[in-house]
Amino acid sequence: LACPREGFQIGGSEVQQPEDWLMSKTHHHKSKRKKLSTKYNIQKKVREHKRRLKKEAKKMGVKKGRKKDPGIPNSWPFKAQMLQELEVKKEKKEKEIQQKRQDAKQKNETDRQLHEEEKRAANKEREAARRRKRLEQIEQSRLDHLRLVITRADVLLQVLDARDPQGCRCAAVEAYAQENGRKIIFVLTKADLVAPQAVAQWIKALGSEAPTVAVQAEAGREGIRELLAMLGRTPPHKGKDAPAADAAVVSPAQAVAAFGFPNTGKKALCRALRQEFRAPAKWLLEMIGRLQPGVNAASSSPATLHLVVRGAAPAGLLASGGATAAADALDEDTEEPKAEPFFAAADAEPLPLAVVKLLLERVDTASLMRRFRLPSFDGAEGFLRSFAKDRNITSKRGKEAALEIIARRFLAELPVTPGVCCAPFQVPRPGAAVLWPPHGTAVPMLEAAMRSQVEALAAREAGPLAGALVVPSVGMGPEVDISALLTEAVDDGDNDEAMDDESDDEDEEEEEEDGESDGEGAESSGDMDDEADGSIVGQAAELIVGLPFPKPVVSATPCDAGRAGRKTPCAFGAVALSRR
Repeated sequence: LACPREGFQIGGSEVQQPEDWLMSKTHHHKSKRKKLSTKYNIQKKVREHKRRLKKEAKKMGVKKGRKKDPGIPNSWPFKAQMLQELEVKKEKKEKEIQQKRQDAKQKNETDRQLHEEEKRAANKEREAARRRKRLEQIEQSRLDHLRLVITRADVLLQVLDARDPQGCRCAAVEAYAQENGRKIIFVLTKADLVAPQAVAQWIKALGSEAPTVAVQAEAGREGIRELLAMLGRTPPHKGKDAPAADAAVVSPAQAVAAFGFPNTGKKALCRALRQEFRAPAKWLLEMIGRLQPGVNAASSSPATLHLVVRGAAPAGLLASGGATAAADALDEDTEEPKAEPFFAAADAEPLPLAVVKLLLERVDTASLMRRFRLPSFDGAEGFLRSFAKDRNITSKRGKEAALEIIARRFLAELPVTPGVCCAPFQVPRPGAAVLWPPHGTAVPMLEAAMRSQVEALAAREAGPLAGALVVPSVGMGPEVDISALLTEAVDDGDNDEAMDDESDDEDEEEEEEDGESDGEGAESSGDMDDEADGSIVGQAAELIVGLPFPKPVVSATPCDAGRAGRKTPCAFGAVALSRR
């Protein structure tokens, strides 16, 4: 044991001093007490931090969180009832919020649908306006081309469909050509769709009124060389063979143009002529005369039968029975909307039935039975029932189809090979226009070309086209009013002449003024030559170099001995100059 006394020894050992003993048994620890300055600084920084957070929260729009509802104390006498009322109010409020969301969503959907409908209506109206404007431009272009074709061409090629040539003729243009001495040639296109004997008969019938030729523009270009010979434009020969003798008989046509009704093959004919000519055909006008009826009447049975015979009846016209669907089809010549049918009266009954009845009135019953291999029938209804039974045409439910549906099917099958064609008239028509005189001395050659083609066609075999159904021809095509076109052409010619006269007068006045100015300036031109020759070069040098350049002096030394005493240009056309 240690003794606190100084110098006291236990067991012979010396006891430590009191100071050493206290230091060995106690440890000195640093006080945890903070200085007040540190404490206050920390509090200040905390306040600044909170103030900064509050300021940022205010900028961002963050509101201070509400204090938690302490709830209803348990000592409240009506606590259960109040909690039930609050629950009912909460459910009611949630239902109202949900209903408002549904109403807002439905309103947005309704507004969106309304906006889409308005947008579709606006687009539809805009598209209709654009289509109307486009159709007006097409119609105006067609009229301009037709006017130029009629007035500028000296030879007019009237394009006729070989299946119904008489129905494709235009009496107004033929009358104009007869009055003005214009040459007209009838061109029977699509001759490969008709039996050769029928085409030969049509050439004979139409040849009594004007030169006629049959062509196959897209099937070997047969007949195109004969047409070129009639125009005096035999294709050039590259070898030593002499050109055909016929080309010397017919004077070459200077301006040739084709015209006709839609779907007669005008564009294909012009293309075949250029290909067969094998040289730039400047004599063939690029413009094509496209005839349209004067009045776009409602569809009728004669108009539709004419289109069906030619295979040009659009499916929409037969399906709807109206003239509106005809505008949806395209003209094969122009790739533009077709014209509406041109015959006037509208039928009270469905259009396909009226067309079938009209066809049965014009054709022989035996030929119709033989063509479609049908038994005997009684009337249009009996014919359609027999046709439906033979073709197994029924409704969707397997019952008998409606007569209108059967009629549409029959009209769609009618132009299929061997097809249908119109028979030519046997006797000359009274009052027919004679268009031979304008051809003059070329008449014998044209008649010889027609006879050779008739003989070649008559010698051929009819083939499968011999079984075609023959329909009598009933008359010329629709009436076309060209008086307005001719009036516009006359007005344009008068305006052109007036403009030419004005331009001539202006040219004369300008020439007179130029003469007067030349006379007045002749006196002073000699004095101004020296200044001009000396100043132009100097000014140019000052502009280019930027420094004053000594003006050249015109030397009085002559370039030649015979030009002494005169300032004359040198041999290279420049004035003799010398520097100062």
